[in-house]
Amino acid sequence: MIGHTNLLPPSCRERFETQRLRRRWMLAYCCTCVGLAVLYSASANAFSRVDRTRDTLRAEVQDRLLQDKQATGLLEEITTVEGRLTRYNNLAWPVRMSEAIASIGPIIPETSTLTSLTLAPTVERTRIPAKKGKAAEEKVERYLTVEIQGVSQSDLDVSSIVSGLDANPLFRAVAIDFARPRDVDGVDAREFRIQAEIDLEARYIFNDLAEVATP
Repeated sequence: MIGHTNLLPPSCRERFETQRLRRRWMLAYCCTCVGLAVLYSASANAFSRVDRTRDTLRAEVQDRLLQDKQATGLLEEITTVEGRLTRYNNLAWPVRMSEAIASIGPIIPETSTLTSLTLAPTVERTRIPAKKGKAAEEKVERYLTVEIQGVSQSDLDVSSIVSGLDANPLFRAVAIDFARPRDVDGVDAREFRIQAEIDLEARYIFNDLAEVATP
């Protein structure tokens, strides 16, 4: 049996033991520091990735908000333009007042005098009842009501005005409201009122101020 005998003095043995423990503590401390450094580095990298991801998401959200804002602005502009176009379509007539008046002028005989000429836009809505497999509809018709009042020497002149309006493709639904006797400075005359319509849904080509044709 081989034994081991430490011949060092007790003081040396304690010193060596203390150094050995110190080295172990130093090694453990260094290992702990290295481990903490590695852990800190890994945590820092993880936090950095999280920060980059957060910044990327924030940028995407801001881009989306900006795009939504721009889309909302475009939709508002489109709505505004559509409203303006609707108002323009409601106000824009295919026939100018001067063209309508110029078309009436040559029809009036020299023996007749106009006392009133009225042109008024009219919108007529007609409800069409529902049929089999079809829902009820509403028909909208836009036209210009023309009312002519004046004085003529005879019924023949009034008839000539009606015939002239009928022959002009600009006018439709020509009708006499009345033609009655009237004394004008001691002269027997005929007071009349004639109504007609100008279709505002149609388009017209004016060859000159007196002639008109539908395209």
